[in-house]
Amino acid sequence: MIKIQELVFARGAQVVLDGINLEVKDAEVLSVMGPSGCGKTTLLKCLSGLERPRSGRILVDLDGAGDEFEEVDLASLDEARLNRVRRNIGVVFQYAALFDSMSVYENVSFPIYRFEPERTEAQVREEVQRLVEMVGLHPAQDLHKMPAELSGGMRKRVGLARALALKPRIILYDEPSSGLDPISAANIDRLILEMREKVGVTSVVVSHHVHNVLATSDRVAMLLGGQMLTVGTPDEIRESPDARVQQFIRGSAEGPLTDVE
Repeated sequence: MIKIQELVFARGAQVVLDGINLEVKDAEVLSVMGPSGCGKTTLLKCLSGLERPRSGRILVDLDGAGDEFEEVDLASLDEARLNRVRRNIGVVFQYAALFDSMSVYENVSFPIYRFEPERTEAQVREEVQRLVEMVGLHPAQDLHKMPAELSGGMRKRVGLARALALKPRIILYDEPSSGLDPISAANIDRLILEMREKVGVTSVVVSHHVHNVLATSDRVAMLLGGQMLTVGTPDEIRESPDARVQQFIRGSAEGPLTDVE
């Protein structure tokens, strides 16, 4: 589904990602973790097309979405074609990034009206209700609420419903558990897995919550200093002989990562 090859991203002289290689399988939940500043969010922005790498390739296979999408390199697309590809990639931002002046209904329906203007009002309303129910909210109670009236967990659910509105093949999650209490965080993690089961999406999750990552991922990639330190199943990560991996997953104050910036 996604093949990242020798990806380099830099801001001026600062190299943020240095030769990243990673493959994400179809319908897989792959999580990316690592210390703050290691390049996790930048990698997600490159995958969404919000940032352009200096070099390398991001090959995305969207088989079934049309001949022009069978395998494309996001890093080399012009803006017009990149915008067409982005319709197949949903993004759930760290703090949901809802439009504060819009209701739940308006937030979720926004991409539908923007990219599918041929739909009738009745069709849009039916689809929004379906999406809101899918992510565990109640249309009768929640559709007309404003973002300020929602809890953190509810905002994340609305953000996910909006990301699903165009039926993407890939969903990118930026710190989905950030700022949530443990129960809400567990519910969001469960929802990520449910989306894989219900709609078959491929999920890339950026998170620093080790427990959540190891509990919900098919595979885990760990970045360190802009480079790929290791990739493996949760069990392989837990049993890693690398002292840096062990310090990070245990949250220990002592170890080889302590003085790394």
